[in-house]
Order: sequence, then C-alpha cells, then structure tokens
Amino acid sequence: LVNEIRFKSDYEIFPDRVTVPARRFSDGSVVQRFRPERRDGDFVLREYYFLGDVEVLSMEIGSDPILTTGRQVDYRVASPPPEVRAVRDRLNLDYGKIDFSCPEGEVVVYDANKCVGTRADPGEPVRKIAAALSMGIDAWIHSDSS
Repeated sequence: LVNEIRFKSDYEIFPDRVTVPARRFSDGSVVQRFRPERRDGDFVLREYYFLGDVEVLSMEIGSDPILTTGRQVDYRVASPPPEVRAVRDRLNLDYGKIDFSCPEGEVVVYDANKCVGTRADPGEPVRKIAAALSMGIDAWIHSDSS
C-alpha cells in the first residue's frame, strides 16, 4: 500500500468526491464517503477494544473531524453493535480496536487495528480500558483450551 496510514492524523478528508486526488483511486488507498456522527455540534468517535472474550466500548467527542485527542464521554464493558462485531469476526481478530460511528443509527466502520498502542502517559481513560482488557488475558490463561 503506497498511502500507508500509521496515525489518525494521516487520514485526509475532502469536501466531495470531485476534490479527491485521482491518484487516491489507484494507489491502494481506501476512499469512502465520510459520514460522521455528531453530538451538539461536535464529532463523535466510538472505539471498540477487545481481548479474547472481553469487550470495551469507548466514546470520544471533539471539534476535529479526525479525533486524535477527544474527550472520553462514555466507557463501558459491553458488546458492540453486531455490524462492528462482524468486522472483528471477518478479520479473525482476538485483540485489537475498531473505530466506528453511528450517524443516524447506521454503523460506519472507519478503521480496524490488530496492534493497539498508546503514548507514554496514556491517562486515566486508557488505564481503565487496559484494566478491563487485562481480564481477557486472565481468562485466556485459565481457559481449558489445549
């Protein structure tokens, strides 16, 4: 893939299809219509973290359409919408994160990551997610699978 996405800041948003550079349609880039979820004028990003059977949903909101440091407004150990779970199943992921939104009640998946990382001092929201996911490691260690 010529246009490799390594960070959220690598994503590009264009106002319409006509303004997307022609090379983006032939260089291996994924071009899709940006359908953001909005809440009180802000953009919403939903994140589905998982490790084994443990699933965590997080929601961030912010003024930038590509959220890199939004405010976490929701966190819960819960299952995602079935459409998001289907992406995980199709990619056969045991550990990772899927970014999505639900504009007008429809699920839109933006990104799937099999390696989730964070900065040196991730802050309390990320620590809560890591603590919940650690239960997935414990369950895997104590499972009867051979």
